[in-house]
This record gives sequence, C-alpha cells and structure tokens, in this order.
Amino acid sequence: MQTHPNIDAQSMIQLQSQTARLSTEAFVDLVAPILTLNEISNSASENQYSAKEWYADRFSLGVIEAAPMAYSREASHIRDISHLIVVCRYLVGRESGLHHGEVTERTAGPIYIIDQEVPCELIISRFECQMFYISKSDLGFVPGETNPNLEITRESLIGQLVHRSMDRVFQSLEEGCSAMPAGPANCFISCLKIALGAHPQRGDVRADARDALYRLICDYIEENLGDRTLGVSSILRRFGVSRAGLYRMFDAQGGVRLYINQRRALRALLEISRAPQRRGVLRAACERWGFSSQPNFNRQIKSLYDATPGAIFGARSAATPSRQSHQSFFRFIATLA
Repeated sequence: MQTHPNIDAQSMIQLQSQTARLSTEAFVDLVAPILTLNEISNSASENQYSAKEWYADRFSLGVIEAAPMAYSREASHIRDISHLIVVCRYLVGRESGLHHGEVTERTAGPIYIIDQEVPCELIISRFECQMFYISKSDLGFVPGETNPNLEITRESLIGQLVHRSMDRVFQSLEEGCSAMPAGPANCFISCLKIALGAHPQRGDVRADARDALYRLICDYIEENLGDRTLGVSSILRRFGVSRAGLYRMFDAQGGVRLYINQRRALRALLEISRAPQRRGVLRAACERWGFSSQPNFNRQIKSLYDATPGAIFGARSAATPSRQSHQSFFRFIATLA
C-alpha cells in the first residue's frame, strides 16, 4: 500500500526555496524542455513572470504569476515529466484549450489535478496560481498510465477538506523558511487521495482525514459562533459525521458543547474588554456571540472561571479581586488559546 511521503506528522520537511522574476522571453527559454510557450502581446507592465518556489525531496510547490500566453505540451516534452501530477489552483486568471483532444476550461477557484503525461494546447490569461508537483505513485496512480484531469470544488465535504488542507500548506510556507511542518503536507496528500477514490478509513489516510475534518468543523464553529442554533445537531447535519465520532474528535477539549461555549466566551470577553465601561456592552456581546440571554451568558462565564463578566471588567475603583479569582481567570484564558 502506498503511503504518503512523510509519515511523522510532527517532523519538519526540509525545503530549498528560490524567488525568480523574469521577462516572459526568459521564462519561455526556462521552460522550453517541458513546454512550448508563445507570448501573447500585452502591456509592458504585464510582460513578466515571477514565482516563489519550494523544493522538498518528494514534491515541490510554487506561487506563480505570469503574463498571458499560449502553451503546449507535446510528446517531446512528456518523457521527463510523465511521472508527475500537478495540483493547481488559480487565484486569478483562466485558461482554455484542449487536453488530450478534449475541450478544457479552467477558472479561478477550483483545484485541478493535471496528469503531465497528457498532451495539451491551451491559452491562458494573465494569472496567479498555486501549484503542487508530486509523483503519480505518491497519489496512488500507476506510472505510465494516463489519468483524466479532475476538478475539485468546495461544494462537497471532501472538496472542502482538500481546499482547506491546501490552504494550510501554503500558509505554512513563510517567507524565507527552510522547513515546513510535515503535518499539513501529509494531510493535504491524504485528502487528495480520498478525493481520488481512497476510502477515508484506509490506513494510510484515516488519521489525516480525521484531523482535516476536525479542523474544518472548528472553522465552521468559529464562523458561526453568533448563531444560536449552532450546536451538536447542526454540526451533525452539516458534516454527516456520527454523534460518537464528533464526541471523540472533541474529547480532548472536554466535549464539543464546552468547546463552543469557550469559543463564544472568548469572543464575547474580547469584545467587552475593548470598552468595558460602555453602557450596554455586556448585552451587545452576549447577543452577538450566540448566548440566548444575558443571564445565561453570566452563568456560562461564571461556570467557566468563577466570576461574572461584570466582576472581571469592573470599574477601576472597585476592590481588587482576590488572588484566587485572578488565578482562576488566567487558567480559563489559557484553555482558550
């Protein structure tokens, strides 16, 4: 069974990086071994190519911007790149043409999985894209066999997992970094495998798929904290997970309900802290962040760290809280980080 390139999610992947900024003419010469490019006349300001690229042992990544062009991949090019798959997401731009004789249209938004063994003829507008190069074998494809080009949108659950995990990979590539955590790359590759047909419970993808789903659910919770209907039932409906599976995901946080309450409390307390003496600030915060009433908000905060919002953000002239209250408050804040 093929596993992903870096098993230990806690390890670091060593990277080599480079930044290039070339004229389109120089770019044409650079890629001549793998593509035939023809510049499309445009303004001088767009007549350039730039890229930030990272190279690891088993894959490479890039964020690329380029001027409009026509390009083709022919039999003479394929020999050296037929073992590769390119995972591409356009941030800006679109391309149109033929892939293996079939009409192809690609636009900004979806993720495209492109077999480099397939000939193509395409025209592309000025573009910016994220690209991830990986061998076919590392995605479970059979080297030497051509594969259909695939499009992954955010409409399905697995599509959301792939997009979110790709976001994490590129977010982890900070300027000038010489290494990246293995976890995001492993998770992205596992989610790609599932999108390509691997069962989510298969041994080489199961843990990463669970982690990706947990992170997606956390994002959903964060985006919907102000919705009073947010809870276990709405999450089950939205993601189709089992109740037992959801509870297991949040076991380390004391349960999904406690996690939601803590996130709501943090957002509300941060809002109150900006103007603690402003009239109506407590009511506004509890309404904005999904608490059913101000008394309920007060009870939730008190149950979490033995103090009401009013006591925490009392007037300066009020008596100094006890050392125990301070300790309890900071212990609570630490759980929300």
